[in-house]
Amino acid sequence: MVRTIDEKDILQGIIVETEAYSQEDEACHGFKNKTNSNEVLFGEPGNYYVYKSYGIHQCLNVVTDKNNFASGVLIRSVFINN
Repeated sequence: MVRTIDEKDILQGIIVETEAYSQEDEACHGFKNKTNSNEVLFGEPGNYYVYKSYGIHQCLNVVTDKNNFASGVLIRSVFINN
């Protein structure tokens, strides 16, 4: 993963841990139904679904599968190698 903050500040890292979810899993934010806060998870594959966990951590998911079916891959851990 690469995040460019500005011309001088670039963060780079390797994804080292992930989890995959679909609306069939109770742990998936789309398990019960589509809401205003999780509608991105039901959208186009390749979009990002970001949410706060415990009101502190921002969690990044890459939406997968197909429209109107909640599924994604949670990026759990990134090794920063700068």
